[in-house]
Amino acid sequence: MGSVDDVKFKQNFARSMSLTEAMDPKNIICYEMNGTPLPPDNGFPLRLIAPGWYGIANAKWLKRIEVRDQRFENQFMGRDYVMLRTCSVV
Repeated sequence: MGSVDDVKFKQNFARSMSLTEAMDPKNIICYEMNGTPLPPDNGFPLRLIAPGWYGIANAKWLKRIEVRDQRFENQFMGRDYVMLRTCSVV
């Protein structure tokens, strides 16, 4: 939860990956830790672990996965947390 001037509000986060990246067999959707349900601080109900991605891609509190025909863009993906995975110098 975020807060402004002691007023708490829920802040949703959404992350975008290509279908190829999302289907990488190294990705893990975690629901347990050491044989017990994943604690809320560690991402209950589910947490995505995406090896090779920045920590922000390892989404906590995962509630749903959507498959879309184009890149998802919102505040986080379109402006705040955009990263270049590869680039070339001209």
